[in-house]
Amino acid sequence: MAYGQIGMIQASAGFFTYFVIMAENGFMPLDLFGLRAEWDSNAVNDLQDYYGQQWVRTNTPADYRDHIHCCLTVLTSFLLL
Repeated sequence: MAYGQIGMIQASAGFFTYFVIMAENGFMPLDLFGLRAEWDSNAVNDLQDYYGQQWVRTNTPADYRDHIHCCLTVLTSFLLL
């Protein structure tokens, strides 16, 4: 029973942290559902967030910096909990 409660608390904290970090980067929780297809698509070059900022992707590695930084920040925070 106690391990189940601890697991639920840790999972809830992990998802909460994920949603907070994505919101700080301009992607509100309700906008995240179904976003993965556009986020990973090479055809979408101007993904717009809640604040109106466009996440532009081109063929140069430097343009992926913000995209990768956001992904790694969320992954790190989720795994540290």
